[in-house]
Amino acid sequence: GQINASEKESIINNIYHFEELPLEQELYDWFNNILLLSQALMRKHTNQLSPSVLLAMQYISDNYSEYVSIKDFCNRYNMNASYLGLLFKKETGVYFKDYINQVRSMNLT
Repeated sequence: GQINASEKESIINNIYHFEELPLEQELYDWFNNILLLSQALMRKHTNQLSPSVLLAMQYISDNYSEYVSIKDFCNRYNMNASYLGLLFKKETGVYFKDYINQVRSMNLT
């Protein structure tokens, strides 16, 4: 989904100021602010997603540490992989596989 100019500016400002944070508490506050912004954006845009895309996102979130493919997901839920791939890209702005990689990179510890 698309974000508006003020949301984009807020995210960019927070990321830009990351290197200026000398104290642990400031780093914690910065990270918490980024998480709150992300959660707000997800809530805002989740209402605009189809049930199939929401199901796919939940499936990815639950199974990102294992092998996940659009083909396997669609076989499991009796969906057309080509259609879901187009719908997923249209609604989220990223390809299914790229979303999997984003979730994996966010969950690295």
